[in-house]
Amino acid sequence: MAIDAFLRLHQIQFRQLSFYEEAFSHPSFKQGDNGRKDYQKLEFLGDAILNGLVAELCYTLRKDLDEGGLTILRSTLVNTNSLATIAKELKIIDFVQLGKSMSKEELATHKKVLEDVFEAFVGALYLDLGFDQIKDFIQKLFMPRIMALVSLDLKDYKSTLQEKLQSEKRDNVAYLVTSKTGPQHDPTFTVEVRFADLILGVGMGHSKKEAEQNAARDALNKEA
Repeated sequence: MAIDAFLRLHQIQFRQLSFYEEAFSHPSFKQGDNGRKDYQKLEFLGDAILNGLVAELCYTLRKDLDEGGLTILRSTLVNTNSLATIAKELKIIDFVQLGKSMSKEELATHKKVLEDVFEAFVGALYLDLGFDQIKDFIQKLFMPRIMALVSLDLKDYKSTLQEKLQSEKRDNVAYLVTSKTGPQHDPTFTVEVRFADLILGVGMGHSKKEAEQNAARDALNKEA
């Protein structure tokens, strides 16, 4: 389906269609002579814009959360599962330009690709219409999600684990980054949480803080 149909669907008064054509082009679509750029550079830009705007919204709207809670809230909203779900809600799948190596059915199962295309779309919208337009779009999309997550869903797992273990011993919990993979602009960290030379849990995330929280959650789940 034509990209301009997607923009009309979401009432976006675009100026330069080529930004969106690039954002919706999977690398496989470059095979052949179409000369189309793929979404990867725009995804880099959109990722940075999205994280900044969502962080600002979390800070502004959730006065009930401390720094740890805000960190968990932001990472919950902009992780791969969340953004892939949003991409499906926006019907992005119907408009991604694919080569012969991937079908629409396969695309529906590739959450990371859906995340990347959504972030590329954010980058395209910013370049085409400017900061105010993308800020308004992100606010409408994420405000209900931010307010729907209650504090119990945003537990600071690191603090909970520290308190639990220090009630038993006086040693500190340690977090160790064991690997960093993926592109420089979108790395994935793997972290081990250790206590008294024991590995209690392992977590992954797109930031060290997110990976540490996931490692602490893994440790607490094993204790449960």
